[in-house]
Amino acid sequence: MSAPVPGRKRDWTVTSRDSTRECYVYMTLPGATEFVTAGKFLLATDRHGIPTGKFVYGRSYLARENAVPIDPLELKLANRTYATTILKGVFGAVRDASPDHWGRRVIEKYAGKSSECKCARPSSVRKRRA
Repeated sequence: MSAPVPGRKRDWTVTSRDSTRECYVYMTLPGATEFVTAGKFLLATDRHGIPTGKFVYGRSYLARENAVPIDPLELKLANRTYATTILKGVFGAVRDASPDHWGRRVIEKYAGKSSECKCARPSSVRKRRA
């Protein structure tokens, strides 16, 4: 590799490893009591800071006769990779299944990653004057 030449545009870019997180998505199918792996969700942030979520159903899940879509509008049963940048890259059905703000705080505290809440006090809650 040669040194950069002043005034010449580089045709390559050095970037740090992108921020990528992935997890498996599980479902309880109608009439069943056991979880099955439905697919895999991947959340990556590109070098511009834009989060993109990707989801793909597992082949064994698609082969099930009783398979149902996680979201019949956004994530229809199909052998393809779905992608979104909406809602910071998290599909609505995945977001709905994840813990809310309070649940995440409880998990973080349990995992030893507790941080103070930097929330403003709601304007509807005011101290009473004596």
